[in-house]
Amino acid sequence: MRGRVMGARVGMGGDGGELNRWCEVFTADETAARKARWVVVSALREWGLERLVEDGRVVVSELVTNVFAHAGVAAVEVSVVELLGGVRVEVWDSSGRMPEPRDAGELDESGRGWGIVAALSAGCGVEPDEVRGGKTAWARFSKFPGAVIPVEVGVGLLAEAMREALDAHGVLRRTRELLVADAVGRVGELLVRLEGER
Repeated sequence: MRGRVMGARVGMGGDGGELNRWCEVFTADETAARKARWVVVSALREWGLERLVEDGRVVVSELVTNVFAHAGVAAVEVSVVELLGGVRVEVWDSSGRMPEPRDAGELDESGRGWGIVAALSAGCGVEPDEVRGGKTAWARFSKFPGAVIPVEVGVGLLAEAMREALDAHGVLRRTRELLVADAVGRVGELLVRLEGER
């Protein structure tokens, strides 16, 4: 049960500023983390995001390893999603069992995975998958860390963040889009006013 990543973009455009999505399914074996790293590296290089390669490689390795070590599943789906302002690496598995992060002691040989993911990413978490069942562990990386970004990208990031927050609260899609459109419109009006005051 394995898909190809090269040439298998699964969607262009779409919700939340999604530009590209690459995914592949891996079975639980000793090569899964290596193959998942290859998917992330290939996607990031294809999208011209070389500076995210090393952190993305380490993070996906941790996420895949954690799932196979603790969830007891036979396969995972690894997705790399290019968003307007960043990249989201996702690992879906069929287990509903949520991870239990713990503080690893100095001499412990395990228990550091989530800490590593959190340290290398701009944000991370685990969400239950209401459609397929199971859960998705994810980490997000910014395309513009600490940089001044164009206004259009900033407004797009605002819309994307609003969509994620409203989705997390179960707001219906139509209502969500109306709220996002209203907020983006108000920000646009404010920017026009500010430009006029210069």
